[in-house]
Amino acid sequence: MSWEEHKQVKFEQNMGLLVQRPSLEEIEARYAAMQEEMKASVVAVAPQVEWSTSDEVRQGLCSGELSGSRATEIKFPTWMWMWTSADQEWPAMLDAVSSVASRYGFTDPNTVAGQSGNRDVRLYDEFGGQVRFGYNVNLTLSVHSGCHVRQEAKDRFLSGDTSAPSYGGDRTPPSG
Repeated sequence: MSWEEHKQVKFEQNMGLLVQRPSLEEIEARYAAMQEEMKASVVAVAPQVEWSTSDEVRQGLCSGELSGSRATEIKFPTWMWMWTSADQEWPAMLDAVSSVASRYGFTDPNTVAGQSGNRDVRLYDEFGGQVRFGYNVNLTLSVHSGCHVRQEAKDRFLSGDTSAPSYGGDRTPPSG
């Protein structure tokens, strides 16, 4: 099999998987709403929290297994509040965030750091999305999507257009 044929087969396999997932537009709206609900749930438990961010939503092509598939990942703004003494409120805040996240399909909290003054918990969904909540110097909340394609790409693929990206390489989008 030539390299071009291999890329085409891989593209079709990846798109077969990606069209079963929600579109990028659906995920962007869903996860943005989830992040807002999580922020509000923390404030409901700890009213002194005043979230701020200097980030913007960022998108980038997926790497790894789904590279070359036109799939995109979204990194939502990281929200923070300068607060290092959240130990007393931590269990209630974590329960609040986990409760919201579970309604959106994020389950099985993974504790990365669990010491007093240093908490880091991550929750994942079936599409590779991640919620990260914790504190050390700041209380932080961030959301990243897994790999998704735009609805237009799903529609094109499902209508029979199985052509792989025409640009050179897996990570270089067309210019212009």
